[in-house]
Amino acid sequence: MSHLASTADIYTTLNISPGGISESQAQERLQQHGPNELQSVARFKLLTMVLSQFSNMFLILLLFASLVSWLTGAGSDALIIAGIVLANATISFIQEYKAEQSLKSLQSMMADLTHVVRDGTIKRIPARLIVPGDIVQVEAGDRIPADGVVIECINGMVNESSLTGESVPVSKRAVRSVAETIDDEKVFAGTTLSYGRLTFLARHTGMNTRIGSIARVTTDIGMEKSPLQVELDAIGRRIARIAAGICLVVFLIMAVRHDLTLTSLKDAFLFAIALAVAIVPEGLPATVTIGLAFGMRKMARENAIIRKLSAVETLGCTTVICTDKTGTLTKNEMTVVTLFTAREKYEVEGTGYQPEGRILRDGEEMNPMEEEDLLPMIWSAGFCNDSEITEENGTWHLVGAPTEGALKVLQMKAAGEKGIPEARRIEAIPFDSNYKYMSTLYEIDGRGYIFVNGAPEKVLALCETQWEGGQPLEAKPEYWYQRIEDGASLGQRMLGSAFKEVDRDKKTLPHDDLLDCMIFAGIFGLIDPPREEAIQAVEKCKKAGIGVKMITGDHHLTAMSIGKEIGIGDGTLSMTGSEIEQLTDEELKEKVIDCHIFARTTPEHKLRIVRALQEKGMVSAMTGDGVNDAPALKRADMGIAMGIKGTQVSKDASDMILVDDNFASIIHAVEEGRTIYDNLVKTILFILPTNGAESLVIIFGVLVLFEVLPITP
Repeated sequence: MSHLASTADIYTTLNISPGGISESQAQERLQQHGPNELQSVARFKLLTMVLSQFSNMFLILLLFASLVSWLTGAGSDALIIAGIVLANATISFIQEYKAEQSLKSLQSMMADLTHVVRDGTIKRIPARLIVPGDIVQVEAGDRIPADGVVIECINGMVNESSLTGESVPVSKRAVRSVAETIDDEKVFAGTTLSYGRLTFLARHTGMNTRIGSIARVTTDIGMEKSPLQVELDAIGRRIARIAAGICLVVFLIMAVRHDLTLTSLKDAFLFAIALAVAIVPEGLPATVTIGLAFGMRKMARENAIIRKLSAVETLGCTTVICTDKTGTLTKNEMTVVTLFTAREKYEVEGTGYQPEGRILRDGEEMNPMEEEDLLPMIWSAGFCNDSEITEENGTWHLVGAPTEGALKVLQMKAAGEKGIPEARRIEAIPFDSNYKYMSTLYEIDGRGYIFVNGAPEKVLALCETQWEGGQPLEAKPEYWYQRIEDGASLGQRMLGSAFKEVDRDKKTLPHDDLLDCMIFAGIFGLIDPPREEAIQAVEKCKKAGIGVKMITGDHHLTAMSIGKEIGIGDGTLSMTGSEIEQLTDEELKEKVIDCHIFARTTPEHKLRIVRALQEKGMVSAMTGDGVNDAPALKRADMGIAMGIKGTQVSKDASDMILVDDNFASIIHAVEEGRTIYDNLVKTILFILPTNGAESLVIIFGVLVLFEVLPITP
C-alpha cells in the first residue's frame, strides 16, 4: 500500500516513540483508564439474576404472607410459604444460570492475547491490559483489541461486519493527517483483520471504544416485561385487592359478632390473614416456573438457548418476526448461477461449495474451457481470488470470503477432471472499498495476464473494449447495464470481470496499469441460495398467523426476489433505509404493517421498525448478529442473537441464542412456546377457581352458618 508519509514521519506526527511506552507508563494508564473490557455489560450480572427471580407480584404476596404469619406466631406456616418462594426462585435461577453457562462456548468478542511494543520490544499480553498509547501489531485472522489509528499497513483489510453489518472487508491505510483521520485510517475493537498486517496506535480502550459506546446505549434501554409477566402481575394485583377487601370485611364482621374482645380481635385478625393467604394460589408461580423450565430445556435441544424463563412464553405470543436474510433465511454460501458474455448467457448448476454441476448454454451442456468467449471469465474467477476450497470427510469448506469462494468453485466446475492450468501469481491489488475491485498479475503457460473482478460498473469503467468472438471489440456499456438489471431483478449479485495480456516479465501491478486497455470479459451472477427449511418455516408462520419481515442491507431488488422465493412479500413492494429516514414515526407506524421487505437498512432503522411494530400492538421478535444490532435486540419483545456469527454484545442483549443461525429453529421454538402458553392458561384457569371456591366456602360458613370458627387459622 502506498502512503503520503513515511513511517518515521507518522511516528513523529503522532508524537510517539517506535519503541512504544514503558511498562511503568502502561501501569499508570491502566490505573487511570481501567482494563480493556466491556465492564458495565456484565457488572452485577449474577446479583441481578438472583434479584430478578423475586420481581413477580405473586411471590411478593407470598413473602408478605410469610412475614405476617411469622409475626402472628404461625412460624411453621411462615417457613412453608417461604420455602415455596425459595424453591420457585431456585428453579428459575438454575435454568437461567445454566443458559448463561451454555453461552460460554459461543463467546468470542474480544481478543485474548495480542502483540504490543513496549520498552522497545514486542510483547504478547492479554488484550485486557492494553492501554491508550500502546503500539499494537495484528496479523490476518487476529481480532482488533482496541480503537486506534493505523501507523503501518501492508494490504490490511478489516472485517467490520460486527459494527456495520457489511460483510465486505474494508481496506485500511496508514494515517496521513492526525487532525483529520478518516475511517479508512482507523481500526475498531471487536473487528477482525481479514488480510495483511497492521500496526496501530491504541487511542481508546474498554468502554471508551466504539463497541463500548454501543454497549452502554444497550444497557440504557429498559427491560420490557414479557406478556406473561405483565399478565401475572395484573392477576396478582387483582388478587391482592380482592384478598385485602375480603380480609377487612371478614375481620370487621367477626370482631363485631364476638363482642370486640381482645381475644376475638386477635382470632379475627389471624383468621382474616390466613384467609388472605389461602386466596393466593401458592402453587401457581411454581407451576409456571416448572413449565417454563421444561420448555427451556426442550428448546435447547432444538438449537434455541433461552436466556430468561419468561422468554419461553413470549415466543408463544409472538405475532411478527423481523429477520435478517444472509445466513438466516439463506445458506450464506454464495453460488454463481449465471454467466453473461458479450454474445451468450450461460447457466451454472449446483449450489454451495461442492464443485459439482454442469455449465449450460440454451439448456445444453458444453465444455466451458473450449468456449473462447467464456475462457477469460473462468480464468479470472479462480485466479483473481484469495479463497480456498477444501474437502474434509466428504464435506467441502470455504476459507475466505463467500463471494470469492463462489468464483473459485465455478472455476473448479469448469475445469472438471482436466484440472486448472498451472499458474503463478506475481502480484495483487486486494479489494478496496474505494475502488470496489480486486486485481491480480499472473503468469499462465509462459504468458502474463492481469485479471480484475469487482462491481460491474467500476470494472466496466476501466475498459474501452469487450471480449467478443475471441477478440477485443468496442465496448457496449448499455448492453452490460441491461444484463446487470436483468440479473439484479432475479435476486442475483452481479460481479464484473476484465483482463488483458501483458509482458511475461512484468513484476509489479500499480493501479495505473488498470487504466489502460483492459478488456471487459463478462458478468457473473451470484445468489445466496435460500434454506429449504426456511421456506417451509415461513409457510408455517403464515398458517399460524405470524407475520415475517425481512430486514437486510442488500439491494432492494435482491431482497424482494429472495423474499418472494421464500414466501415473504410479493416481490413488488419494499422499503429502503433512505425511504425510512424520510418518514416520521407516525408515518412509519402506518407503513410498517403492509411492507415485508426492508433493504439497505442500518441498525438505527431496525430499532425504528421494532418500535413502530410495538406501538401498533404487535409482539415482535428480532434477529441480529452485530454489535450495532444490540439496541434493537434489547428493545424487541424477543431478541434473537445468532450463535455462530453473532457477537458477544448481541448475545448479551438478546433473550434467545440461535445456535445454528437457522430461521427454522425460531419456528420450532415458537411452536414450543405456544404449547407452553396454552398449558399455562389451562393451569391458571384450574388453580384460580379452585382457590376461590375453597375460600368462598369458608367465608360463607363464617358469615352465615356458624357462631364459632369452622376451622382454625
